[in-house]
Amino acid sequence: MMDHDVDSLRSLFSIVYLQEAAWVGTPLIVTANVLIHAIISPLDFMSCFLIGAAFTFFALTGALTIVALLLLQKYALNRERRHFLLPYFIVKLMRTIILATVSIYVVLSPPLRRYYFYISIYGFFECAASCLSAEILYRSWQV
Repeated sequence: MMDHDVDSLRSLFSIVYLQEAAWVGTPLIVTANVLIHAIISPLDFMSCFLIGAAFTFFALTGALTIVALLLLQKYALNRERRHFLLPYFIVKLMRTIILATVSIYVVLSPPLRRYYFYISIYGFFECAASCLSAEILYRSWQV
């Protein structure tokens, strides 16, 4: 890789890093807030369980995304070790598929749509942003 190519990739991935900070942080803050309110207020066990599962999903995939980005920054961008791009791609693909599936299910289910429509919209926006990340990842693979 030429130095110019590496600099271009670092510029592209600075956009990805900022984007990921928002996509990892926002749902964690929102689900943590909802989880605290669910624990404080008298909600049924199933509601608390689902909110806890959502928080765990976002925390786990967020941590995996951070680790994958660190591997990508340390190994893939500095040298020609393209296989270090795969952990980030796999985590993003897994998170995107799960979010898209849940978002579509919420939109198609009238009782869920009534209360959780805004969550499905968030899921669709994150899926679109993930497509942008995948496109940047694809370009970096080609360099």
